[in-house]
Amino acid sequence: MPAPLLHFWGGCLVTPGNRRLMLRLRNRSQFQAVMASAPVAKTEHFALHRAPLSRANARSQDGRALFPVVDQAWVGVVQPKRCAKRAVTRNTLRRQIYAVAADLGENLPADAWVVRLKAPFSRQQFISSTSVALKQAAREELGQLFSRGLERLQQKDQAGREADTGGAAHVA
Repeated sequence: MPAPLLHFWGGCLVTPGNRRLMLRLRNRSQFQAVMASAPVAKTEHFALHRAPLSRANARSQDGRALFPVVDQAWVGVVQPKRCAKRAVTRNTLRRQIYAVAADLGENLPADAWVVRLKAPFSRQQFISSTSVALKQAAREELGQLFSRGLERLQQKDQAGREADTGGAAHVA
């Protein structure tokens, strides 16, 4: 049976049944709220920032919540021009970032996430900005980035649960 088709509509990824999987960060205050925290994971070219929606959901200057939907993941991309000078490269990387986040689907917790490009890809190694090799390399690295970030999140949750129980070992 083929996988359901996914498409973007109104800034969010939806399934054919109109179930939202992911929302996109849209304004500066949303990005600032997420990037105020240290990166949860890094790879050679990317850094992943995360903010729980409960903590990041402050009010904007006009009094509205920064993240009005709290049961969905919010994903944003930051790509400085110094790391990807050509727009076609930035667009290709942005599409790969959103595609990897969409592939995670339900496995991506309902938090605010920002993927930041921190180093350029070698133009000698990846001559074409839309080459299959660049797309594959970016997807592999992004997969590692998200798996490291989710792994760290699970470790934090487990440490928090152990602290709540007083660190006592469970005896059966």
